[in-house]
Amino acid sequence: MPEYLKKLFGEKPLSYDEFKLVYDAQESAKDGVKIANLTDGGYVSLQKFRDKETELKTATDTLKGLQDTVKKFDGVDLDALKSAATTGQKKYDDDLAVFRRDSAVNLLLAQSGARNIKAASALLDLSKVKVKEDGSVEGVDIDALKKSDPYLFVIEQTREEGDGHAGAADAGKDKPATLEAEILSGLYGTAK
Repeated sequence: MPEYLKKLFGEKPLSYDEFKLVYDAQESAKDGVKIANLTDGGYVSLQKFRDKETELKTATDTLKGLQDTVKKFDGVDLDALKSAATTGQKKYDDDLAVFRRDSAVNLLLAQSGARNIKAASALLDLSKVKVKEDGSVEGVDIDALKKSDPYLFVIEQTREEGDGHAGAADAGKDKPATLEAEILSGLYGTAK
């Protein structure tokens, strides 16, 4: 028989009244036995108790960590942070749009044969330029820029090739090849 029951019953059976007297007397003792009605939930197994104790410690630690995190933001104006984040995002989006526009215009100028992309780009009104989703550029008139400032573009020179028949292609054969030769020819009568 377990020791805690021996303390209650001793060596003899007890009536209810005797048991009540012994129980009440030992209940106030530090190591006294407690009786609980299990149907009322008055008893919790040791394992369940330890599980709840661990759960409570975890919750307490989490709460302390959250309180420490909140203390870090104590005195910080959240509205100002949100405003700064919104402003930063807008600046980023605007800078990205300008970069996309400039890159698309520079590519278009390079494809059009611009000798100096920076100089040619400076002559364009970039505020009217729009870049579509597919990357194509709208609002840039390269042909007008080529007409107004042709020196900015490589001009393709086409040379008519003859068909072997003496004709218009050979008409200027007797003319000097350079300006210097033409001047010399005019002065001395012969080209050197």
